[in-house]
Amino acid sequence: HLGHSFPTRRSSDLLSSHIRAANKNYVGLLGYIDDLFAKYSRLLVLRVDFSYGEGRLEIEGCQEGRDRQDVLKLVSEKIIRHRTELLGYLKNKCPNLGLVGYVWKLEYGKEKGHHYHMIFFMDGTKVRQDIVIAKVIGKYWSDVITAGQGIYYNCNGDKSRYKYCGVGMINYQDRKSVV
Repeated sequence: HLGHSFPTRRSSDLLSSHIRAANKNYVGLLGYIDDLFAKYSRLLVLRVDFSYGEGRLEIEGCQEGRDRQDVLKLVSEKIIRHRTELLGYLKNKCPNLGLVGYVWKLEYGKEKGHHYHMIFFMDGTKVRQDIVIAKVIGKYWSDVITAGQGIYYNCNGDKSRYKYCGVGMINYQDRKSVV
């Protein structure tokens, strides 16, 4: 027998690991939000989901393992570059938006492909009109950053669909009700 025996992780171990990581991220997010409220009495919270049109960033057509890895690497680099460009634009070219923080989560789904869920925190004493601002950010993503390949969903535009709405204008006193 020339093969090697490598220890494998059971699926329950992997699940536990993912749950621990998710809990750690959640606790970190709550701390981040508390830190923001320690500095700002009101936050205008925007959530915008960013993705790409169907078939625009696909790796499914690549059959060979090596080709698939190369394409996935290029796609990953492009997605990261797009996020970096968007955040740079908001920080450097839009100081009037009062951006004070942001978080993101990158996901991959069979139907939606690669997509970001992003939350932007604005100084609520300086800006209002969350739906309009989120739309402007989304249009910049789709029209400029991705040159027409990207699409977005303005979650602030349909607050009624959320059981616990954590977007819009949030006051310091109300922050615990949205977490």
